[in-house]
Amino acid sequence: MTPKDKAKDLFVKHLELIPDSLIQNNEDAGMLARLNAMVTVDELIGESSDKRITIRFPKCNLTDAEYFIQVKQELLNLK
Repeated sequence: MTPKDKAKDLFVKHLELIPDSLIQNNEDAGMLARLNAMVTVDELIGESSDKRITIRFPKCNLTDAEYFIQVKQELLNLK
């Protein structure tokens, strides 16, 4: 899974967790989902046990930290 695909996946998963009763509009829901996904990614970056381990996904040859840094950037690029 590419970092862009992972960012979209995390965004959707976090969006699905937000109860409809808490959201005033779709823009608020999107912003909250993006922020929550970024917190998740920050935790994964911080918990990267070995910055030299390569994640084995098609089209991806990065260390775990590099991968999640790119995922975070893709989350910031989501509109």
